[in-house]
Amino acid sequence: MEECPKILILDIKTFSNDFGGIYDYSSKSVKSITDNILESTYVIRDKNNNFKNINQHSDIPKESDLLFHVLNDSQNIFFLINPIPRKLKLTRDNLAYINNKIWYVINSEDNLENDNNNPPYYINVNDIMKLGKVKFNISKIFIKNSNIENDPPMPINDLLRYDISKLNQNTPPVFPEIFEAISYSKNNEDKNDNHEQTIDGTPSAELPEEQKKSEKKNQNFKCIICKKETFKNYSETDDGESGNLISLCNCREEGLVHLGCLRKQLKVNCQEKGIDKEITIENIECPICKEQYPLKFKYKNENDSKIKNLIEEYKEPEDEDYMVLESLDYYIDEKICKTIHIIKLTNENISIGRDPENDLIEKDISISRFHAVLKYNKMTSKISIVNKSKKFGTLVLIKKPLKILDEKIHLQVGRSYIVGKLEEKNKKL
Repeated sequence: MEECPKILILDIKTFSNDFGGIYDYSSKSVKSITDNILESTYVIRDKNNNFKNINQHSDIPKESDLLFHVLNDSQNIFFLINPIPRKLKLTRDNLAYINNKIWYVINSEDNLENDNNNPPYYINVNDIMKLGKVKFNISKIFIKNSNIENDPPMPINDLLRYDISKLNQNTPPVFPEIFEAISYSKNNEDKNDNHEQTIDGTPSAELPEEQKKSEKKNQNFKCIICKKETFKNYSETDDGESGNLISLCNCREEGLVHLGCLRKQLKVNCQEKGIDKEITIENIECPICKEQYPLKFKYKNENDSKIKNLIEEYKEPEDEDYMVLESLDYYIDEKICKTIHIIKLTNENISIGRDPENDLIEKDISISRFHAVLKYNKMTSKISIVNKSKKFGTLVLIKKPLKILDEKIHLQVGRSYIVGKLEEKNKKL
């Protein structure tokens, strides 16, 4: 018997006010709509906050946000796809940009969010978690004798009807952990360096080679902090005192710094609380391009491929299982900062919240007193996350194509909460 064709139904509730891309689960002020999808489509939101479906090969209208793609490769197989570039610069604009992409809503053990029955989520390196307004990148997970393997990419046959150039099959880093710094000396010319880049970090149109050489020859490079030039040879050990000017952001020549000057400018506070080593860094943002300086970098135009730490306090445990959480947007007195949590995996339950009793303490007002719990299973070497927040919930950014099954799936896009489900087309009609 031939299977009846199915339709994807999206029940959407949109919170009336926008507070940095968060959805208030406790609010009753929501606008509810239902969106029925039968074929492959783009799902967009216009300036009036209306959801619309348009052909996947059409141009996105101006003043509209592309939220996600729906791929129907057959009549009964649906995939949701997040249109996220593989690499993004760590800027305020890009942090706001990913707010309006698909986030997986983490389930609560005590069913705080209505009927959310999403399967448990096991975190991976490069995952981005969102607690309230604060986003954390899972920079590293180190477990000795671990047999964890990344999920395989989606079979290419499932994507034959889709524009594959817009899709990442593997889990992308989104915000790369290791930055390729460029070092400048009086005689240095980096032929691969361009002044302009696109949002995903790829080079813009190349300048003619002679024009680039002429521009570089006439430039007087200076450190934006001490206003001095000062160059030394590459052969010297870079301990922060060598005189080479380096580019650690999108500014290139306009934002050059001496590594020693930058380290002196950063305000670093390091505390160890139980299993957590918490490092807070102020002045982490370039004053020109507003891009956050990287915690780790290596030189792009030198033979030395050794990874260097921006701050000396960033030291990982020896001979212990641990994970590293790096905040992507965090503020103290309206100044952008960064917090790093280096967490020893000695507890089965690791609590996160504003209350001082938590293992990881985050003081942002959008984070609940007891917001979430990381559960470490030593037998399987897997770490799952459970939500405890009644107000803003706990989310993980979806990067790989998400297959919609017969069970309901709970998602969030900015200030909209979405429940997706499949039904037989004839039954719906």
